[in-house]
Amino acid sequence: MGGPAVPLARPFTPAGWVSPQGVILCFGLCARGQVKTVLNVLHDFEERIQESEQSWQIGAWRKDHPWRRETVKSALMVMYSCVASHCHPQMLLTHADNPITSKIIHHYTSSCQDICLKMAFMKSVAQVTSAIKNIKDLEDFQFGQKTTLTAIVMAIIKAEPIDTLVSPVRAMAMDALSHLSKVKPFYSSEENSELMDISIHSLISLQPPGEDNESIKLLEKWILSEKEWEREKAMNLHLRLMQIYVQSVGVCIPLKLGQFGALVGLIAPCTCDSHKRTRMASMDVLSSLLDLHASQTCSSWGASKELELAKCKEDLQDLDVEKIFSASSRIAKVACMQFNCDEVVSLIQKLCENIGAMDLQHDKASVTWIGTFLQMRVKELEDKVAEILGAILVHLPVVEHPEVRRLLIEGIILLAHHHQDPVLTSLLRQPLPMERLCVRHVEGSRHRLSELVLRGMASEVLSCRVSSTAVCVEFMSDPTLYREKLLKPAVLLLGRGADQEDETLRVLSLRALGNMALGAPKKVRQYRKLLLEKCLCALREPGGPGVPSEAMDALARILAELREGDLGSSLDAISERCRAFFDNDSELLRVKAFLLFGKLANVVRVSKRHFFKEEVKKAWVPLMLHCQDPCSEAAQACMATMYRCVHFWGFKALEDASRRSDASGADEMTVFQMTLCSVLT
Repeated sequence: MGGPAVPLARPFTPAGWVSPQGVILCFGLCARGQVKTVLNVLHDFEERIQESEQSWQIGAWRKDHPWRRETVKSALMVMYSCVASHCHPQMLLTHADNPITSKIIHHYTSSCQDICLKMAFMKSVAQVTSAIKNIKDLEDFQFGQKTTLTAIVMAIIKAEPIDTLVSPVRAMAMDALSHLSKVKPFYSSEENSELMDISIHSLISLQPPGEDNESIKLLEKWILSEKEWEREKAMNLHLRLMQIYVQSVGVCIPLKLGQFGALVGLIAPCTCDSHKRTRMASMDVLSSLLDLHASQTCSSWGASKELELAKCKEDLQDLDVEKIFSASSRIAKVACMQFNCDEVVSLIQKLCENIGAMDLQHDKASVTWIGTFLQMRVKELEDKVAEILGAILVHLPVVEHPEVRRLLIEGIILLAHHHQDPVLTSLLRQPLPMERLCVRHVEGSRHRLSELVLRGMASEVLSCRVSSTAVCVEFMSDPTLYREKLLKPAVLLLGRGADQEDETLRVLSLRALGNMALGAPKKVRQYRKLLLEKCLCALREPGGPGVPSEAMDALARILAELREGDLGSSLDAISERCRAFFDNDSELLRVKAFLLFGKLANVVRVSKRHFFKEEVKKAWVPLMLHCQDPCSEAAQACMATMYRCVHFWGFKALEDASRRSDASGADEMTVFQMTLCSVLT
């Protein structure tokens, strides 16, 4: 093995340099059997390089030469570390400190230390220490060069600019430190603390107050982790970061507006963490934040508050969940008075934003803090109602646990109790589907809300009309408007909305008109002319499936409250439009058309029986065909409608077949079709 190593070095002379990667690997492979020979060859090569440097062959060492001095030294460092990776473990322990590591240090310190050389040095350190760590029987081996390597790596970290977090040198330096920490002699606790401080200063760039703090964004992912140990590590790092931040910026420059509330909102739920150490660390972070904020804003922070926080911290160590939540709520009460209204908003926004990120315990802690702040500061928040409601309502639809939902809704009701008009106005401006929440949870304000809804429906602003009509959909499904004597103006406004160009507004208006059959069924006959007219107009106009499907839905509900004589000529028009939709490309429209035709069959009595019998004859072929509709829902609706219509044919055998219950699905249809064929023949 010694033979091949000597000629391998020849291409490395300044005059004959070639790409080093393959040769580096060859040196490593040669070191498996002849490490001493390889080291001697490298030493000989280094001496020749030194001679070349001192001779007239200086051209290869110029800064602009493609294989300049730093490139050669980078390759030599990686060669030594590659030898360490491949040589026999016992030989590595003999040569690790000298010459392998000492040569790596020499080549780094005797160079200009550009970025490529730094990365080669870090790669070499990681490779050598990893090779040492992988030796199974280290016994009492002490890596003598560890202190020197650590000092060099830390100097590199300190030299890195902190105005950016994207640095390959910093990342490799952290990796090198990680490898160094695993070999003896181990770092003392003081050394570990110093390394952590320097690393935090470098890895987490501390932006000046008033600017976006990248460090918190980096930690937030881990603070919100579902894994306990990740939350604990992140919280401890956050605490250390806060301490460094205070030391770095002092107390004279205030935090950016809203930053204090967002920071507290991020940490507060962790005071109820299932892991005790995370609760303790989060409490320490909150204390640091409160102290910092009090100092920067010159606000009062008396001994009584300090004492209460100390008691809360003691209670957080308890195992009783109720006691932990009580302590967290008391912390919120102490902290609450330190917040201005803008900070309250940013706190609530952050708490709402993180609901669902972890577990139920954290979610309950979040809504507990929201409730506490609203109870104590609600009177001052009139100008912030829209922002607070917006934060709550955006996240409320995705909150699954009923207890968390209930507490959030109680917060809305508390706001409504003190600021009724701003809350109701803000609710009307919220995007769908919050209309149901408005109706169900603003008890005691229904008349006022009804008036605001009607005012919004008459607005010239389209978005306001849409939101108000969405609320009206819910009002029309219960007796609210009828009891408040507001049904007539509501129906007229809905009729106007059904004629608008905006599809969403038309759909909502038709849905609300159909819901009259649910909320005020006795009034359907009174308004039947308007109801039937608006629905039929929606069925005649071309467009997408949204409007006609909603119109057929509304008609199906309305027909249930009407008699045959109430329909007049509308019965003919409804039947005609239903048949027109039987063969429509839209599965939704086919389903709605079959269902509506079946409802129409239920309404027809003696006077219109002959007419509807002719309509059934016209519809019989598509009905039979669509019993095999590729859409299962359409097929089922078609079969149900066909059975409702069969008595209009007057064939007793068909009626008997439709009433049989000993078959179902395809078998039932087969029996019916066979009976139909026998009747027709």
